[in-house]
Amino acid sequence: MAIDSMSWKCLKTALHTCCGLVLLFTFFFATAYAETPSERGRILADSPVYQNAIAGHEAAHPPSVRIEDNSGNPVSGVTVTFSVTNASGYISDAGHQLRVYTATTDADGRASVPSWVCDARSGKQHLEAINYLYEGAPVVFHLDAQPGPAARLEFEKHPQTTPAGLPIRELTVRVLDAYGNPVGDNDTEVLLISSDSSSAPISPLRARTTSGIARFDSLTITGTGSYTLEARADGLVSALSYPFMVSAGQASAARSTFQAEDELITADGMSSTQLTVRAIDNNGNLLTVGG
Repeated sequence: MAIDSMSWKCLKTALHTCCGLVLLFTFFFATAYAETPSERGRILADSPVYQNAIAGHEAAHPPSVRIEDNSGNPVSGVTVTFSVTNASGYISDAGHQLRVYTATTDADGRASVPSWVCDARSGKQHLEAINYLYEGAPVVFHLDAQPGPAARLEFEKHPQTTPAGLPIRELTVRVLDAYGNPVGDNDTEVLLISSDSSSAPISPLRARTTSGIARFDSLTITGTGSYTLEARADGLVSALSYPFMVSAGQASAARSTFQAEDELITADGMSSTQLTVRAIDNNGNLLTVGG
């Protein structure tokens, strides 16, 4: 039977309409019955979520997760992305330092990183395990990086220019680990010497640390000149202060001298003699260059 052009156009329109309805129905059906993360299953931590580690070292337990369905059965072949946040170290894999690492769950539904090395700076650090197709993502692992063993000293507050014999205020030396993190839980005796002259008159010479800091609040130096202090402690790398000056103190009437070149002169209004005044402070330092 022949179909005229008008009938053919009507048939094509009907076919297009039917196809469109089928596609629309398929879309709504798929949307209505698509699995949500909670229906698909969940992602769970399979290693400790909170750990402590020494700064710059590996965590004892590499972060690991487990993916299971709603019946508790492991789900294999699922990709999990592990990512470290800023200043949270790196994931170590065959000598490579990575910030992002992907792993696929095994037959037991587990995925993990080879190793998590925390940042050299102490403090809170974080790593996330992500697969948003499963409920519970992201799984966040926390690492509290602790300072390592005491390794060196550092002047926290350096000495300032001060008159001889007066206290140099707020001079402190602190104990650090190999990465420069303050080490607070130690009891260390710190010795101060002058790196310019070991016989320089410095007092006191020693102080013990409290919460990792040795305080020399009443340090005095009686000799004038330029100084650089060195802080020492057994088994630790020593530290040098910034250079500073010790100036002469106020003139002491008891120690200053007054001398005439001639013991006697004629009081004739014309005779004269040279007078020499030596201004000296209480520590014996001359107040003028050359006396």
